[in-house]
Amino acid sequence: YHGVDLEAFTPAHENPLRSMVRAQWGLNADEMAFLFVGDMRKGGRQCIHALSQLPAGKILFVSRSAIEPYQALVAELGLTQRVKFAGTSSHVEQFYAAADALLLPTHYDTFAMVVAEAMAAALPVIVSREAGASELIEPGVNGLLLEDFSDAGELAGKMRLLLEDRGLAARIGLAARRTVERHSWDYVAAQTMLIYERLLSSDQLTHRPAKPSLPPARMT
Repeated sequence: YHGVDLEAFTPAHENPLRSMVRAQWGLNADEMAFLFVGDMRKGGRQCIHALSQLPAGKILFVSRSAIEPYQALVAELGLTQRVKFAGTSSHVEQFYAAADALLLPTHYDTFAMVVAEAMAAALPVIVSREAGASELIEPGVNGLLLEDFSDAGELAGKMRLLLEDRGLAARIGLAARRTVERHSWDYVAAQTMLIYERLLSSDQLTHRPAKPSLPPARMT
C-alpha cells in the first residue's frame, strides 16, 4: 500500500484551521460537509445525484476537472446553494480539516491516496470497491463500502446514515485514523525494503554457483 503523512493529515475536528476554512466556504458549524477530491470522472456526477436525495448536507468538490457540466447538473437539480466547487489546491489538507466525510464512488483507482488521507484526518469514507484503498476498509467499522459505484441511491443511503448518526460518523472516523496509523511512509518504506531483501536472498540461494566437482580418483 501507499503510505500517508500522519503529520500533514491530522484529525479534522482537532485541526485549528477547521473553523476558518468552513467559514470561507459557507459551511455552518452544525451542517454535514461531504468532500470529494480528485478527477470528477471518479464519481462526481453520482455524488451530486445522491445529494439531491438528501434533505440536508453540502458537498465540496476539490478538482482540476472542467466543472461546467457539473454546474449545469447542480442547477438542474436545484442544488446551487449546497454544492461548492473549489478548483484545485496545493493545500488539500485544509479541505480535509473542513470536512465531515469523504466520498469516492470511483469506477477505477489502483489505490486512491485521497482515501488514506481522509482516514488520517479521521473522516469516515464512503468508497467503491473498485478503489484499491477499499482493501483497508472494514465496512461499518472504519469506513463504508459501495457495492455498485454507479448507484446514486446506494451512495445516498450511506450518506444519510452518516448525516443522521453523527456519533457513528465520529466512531468510524476515529477507527479510520487508527487503521492508517499503521501505514505511515516510514512503515511502508521499511516493509518494502523487507520484500526486496527477501527477494534478493531467495535469488542468491537459487543462483548460487555450484561447487566444482572433484576429478575422478585414479586407479593405482
